[in-house]
Amino acid sequence: MQMTKKQDKWACFFLLLLGFVVRVYGLTYHSLWLDETASVYLASFPPLEILRQGMFLQEPNPPLYHLVLSA
Repeated sequence: MQMTKKQDKWACFFLLLLGFVVRVYGLTYHSLWLDETASVYLASFPPLEILRQGMFLQEPNPPLYHLVLSA
């Protein structure tokens, strides 16, 4: 059984649509991971507190990162 060109186009369209749906489904399920959540949390503090926390915590990102993130 051989497929016609029209059937080939529909099969290709269906596969592309299926691939799109699989990629889009649950796209924002894990929008923030643990390290990103910690950065957003630290960036919510006032600027002086960000500097103080950045100097005394074992945070891998420097305090300037959190100051820029808070802006």
